[in-house]
Amino acid sequence: MTPPNRAAARASDNSDAGRPPSMQEWVVTSVRRLLLQGELRPGQRVNQGDLAARLGVSPVPVREALQVLSSSGLLKSEPGRGFWVPEPNSSDVAEIDLLARLLEHEALMRGIPVITDDEIALMQDLYAELVSLENSDDMVRKAQVHRELHFVPFRSAGLHILEADLARYWDHIDHHRVLYMFKDGDRAREALHQHESVIAACQTGDPEEVIRVMDIHRNFAMKHMLEQVSDTHISQIKEM
Repeated sequence: MTPPNRAAARASDNSDAGRPPSMQEWVVTSVRRLLLQGELRPGQRVNQGDLAARLGVSPVPVREALQVLSSSGLLKSEPGRGFWVPEPNSSDVAEIDLLARLLEHEALMRGIPVITDDEIALMQDLYAELVSLENSDDMVRKAQVHRELHFVPFRSAGLHILEADLARYWDHIDHHRVLYMFKDGDRAREALHQHESVIAACQTGDPEEVIRVMDIHRNFAMKHMLEQVSDTHISQIKEM
């Protein structure tokens, strides 16, 4: 991972389009990658000095980035204790899933009736890439492609604030999805091929059918993830 060019970042304007990431934004993205790759594990303390050295940046943007990640819930922090990766909690995962589900339903009700052939084709291309990554260890790319596929019909709704909130909830779910779903061969394979039904439903233009199929897909993944989170939590209690 190479830090962004500082001079280019300072010289850029304030618009987001084409703007190089700030050092803080780059560190936030880098830490999210470490979480998805499993290099920062639940319960692990995040040492600011070690992380700065690993990323090749000064401690200041690292501290700022960790505060951003803490405020979003991806990390935990307490005065005097620093930052650490939160332990999986089934009730929190279930609540985040509920909130994401409610937003997704609204986006699909508005987006599916106006989804275009080009957007359907994009979903098919992303699914083909996801299939090609089935046996890959690149969990970051898998999570990225998976999210892009699902967000195509969400974006069709044109609800930018809703989309931003939904992306925040997916930041949490992606972490658990990689830890407890993508690495389980049989279940991961079944969940992968359910995307064929999701795309076929989107082609009908019927939002209620898409929501029905999407809920089947989501319930399958969440049931397994919640089982794994509960088992992990129970094991951690026994080890105390």
